[in-house]
Amino acid sequence: MRVIIAIGYTFSAWLACGFLVFAGYKQLTSRVGQVLVHCFGIVVCFAPVFRLYFRRPDPLGPAAAAATAFFFIVALDIFLVARFFTHGTEFFKSFWDWQLPALVLVTTIYLSGRLAR
Repeated sequence: MRVIIAIGYTFSAWLACGFLVFAGYKQLTSRVGQVLVHCFGIVVCFAPVFRLYFRRPDPLGPAAAAATAFFFIVALDIFLVARFFTHGTEFFKSFWDWQLPALVLVTTIYLSGRLAR
């Protein structure tokens, strides 16, 4: 049950971040600006959501919550984003498009958990 709850928090933060990043991408044409918006959106959306998550009774540990969120987002990106929005999984190979944001995501969730304890 704790994993399901962590996935619910992850999904809500992922949706908020998706809207923020999509809005930012429309405003910026430079590659650097898009990467900054993406990484900033992750921190701004996931840190407060997971701060709330780690304040609830009996949350997963920081590393387990970060791993759960990471693998859930991989599944969302494979089965939803890659299929309907980017038309392929090529973006997984890009450091700027996927790997750096994934690192920011895991770090944000882990640090939120460590700071909440």
